[in-house]
Amino acid sequence: MASVLLLLLMAFLDTFAVGLCGPVMPSVLRSNIVGANLFSALSSVSNAAALIAAVCIGRLSDVCGRKAAILLSACTSVLGYMCYWPGLANADGDASHASVLLPCCGRVLTTAGRAALVAPMNALLGDMLGPDAAKAQLGKMMGAFGLGFASGNGLGGYLASAGLRWPLGVATAVAIAKLVCAMLLPSITPSQRGRAGGGVVMWFASMRVACAHSLTRLLLLLQLLASSSFHIFASTSSLYYRERLGYSSSQLGYLLSFAGWTFSFQTLIVVPWLVKRSSRASSTLILAFVCTAIGRLGLATSSWLAPTPTILSSFVVLNLGQGLTSTLLKAFMGRIAPDGERGLLLGLLSSCEKLAGVLAPLAGGPIYSFAGQAAPGLVSSCVALTGACLVLVLPSHTKSLDQATSATKSGLPEVPSTPQLDPLSMAAHTRAKSD
Repeated sequence: MASVLLLLLMAFLDTFAVGLCGPVMPSVLRSNIVGANLFSALSSVSNAAALIAAVCIGRLSDVCGRKAAILLSACTSVLGYMCYWPGLANADGDASHASVLLPCCGRVLTTAGRAALVAPMNALLGDMLGPDAAKAQLGKMMGAFGLGFASGNGLGGYLASAGLRWPLGVATAVAIAKLVCAMLLPSITPSQRGRAGGGVVMWFASMRVACAHSLTRLLLLLQLLASSSFHIFASTSSLYYRERLGYSSSQLGYLLSFAGWTFSFQTLIVVPWLVKRSSRASSTLILAFVCTAIGRLGLATSSWLAPTPTILSSFVVLNLGQGLTSTLLKAFMGRIAPDGERGLLLGLLSSCEKLAGVLAPLAGGPIYSFAGQAAPGLVSSCVALTGACLVLVLPSHTKSLDQATSATKSGLPEVPSTPQLDPLSMAAHTRAKSD
């Protein structure tokens, strides 16, 4: 139980540090050197690094243990926050190429560190508690992420009024505290660790077998759509709030704090309640994508209505959709994965999120510049609706989700959704095929 609480604390500290820096990032990163398109391109590069880190660190956690992977992720985050400090010159009007380069590197490192942290933490929960018990704790971990984001943005907006050094300083200290928590975690390795090793050949063989199954492909595709909807808007959202709506750093911090608090409440209470009472996982996924689409549409049209009330109400609907989507996709991927491959498959799911983070900002920046400041929100709403339509028109693929949910609730053995991925057998098959 102490280890679970430690993981929840790390989840809180992770997004708490991100939230602290959220209100000041446009000032630290954007200057006369970094324009709107380069600002969104930086998000793309950061998520490219996160994509690679999520899969590699997830696999490392299968081979070398969860604690080693979590420590590496935490160290990367600390280094990233330290790189933000030279960016203070941008806000003072003394921007130079050197003062922009290091903060950009910091953005890449912190994004990669956060992405690499998720899969080992979720896999460690599964190792300690088992897939079904870990599903209950997954909602709490999502809530801890939301609480950290809410608290960090609220405090970051308050500290920003006293100077940008305060939020950055506290964020760096919080990242160091997260590293200390990682050092206190137990050294638990997967039960199939010996079978999970074996190098690059078995690594890619595992991914090929996983991606060959229809349910795994569906989960990865839905994650890609959900994340694309998020990143198309998020890549320029801070610019939208500052330039279109005129919010200051403090006001932006309070706004994002409200978003985080509603996300925490819904992932801790509303989402588990809905998932528990839902008889069909596919219907819940459709509801999640529709809520996401409505929330994004509300944010996009907020400048045409009363901005603040529209944004606040849109966040309530949007966070419900995002919480449902993320919880269901991670829970099902963790359930269908065997012990020795859980870190890899959860890392693959996270890498789909980051793949969207690579591609979507490349579209978000030009859409913002040429189609209008509200256009990214409208496009992201359409992408979320595409996810709902995909679940709706693929009943044969979503049937496995409904069967697994029904089996778990009735106490029957779970319907196996994917074959148990045996790396030794796959490697032998690969060698025989090559011979």
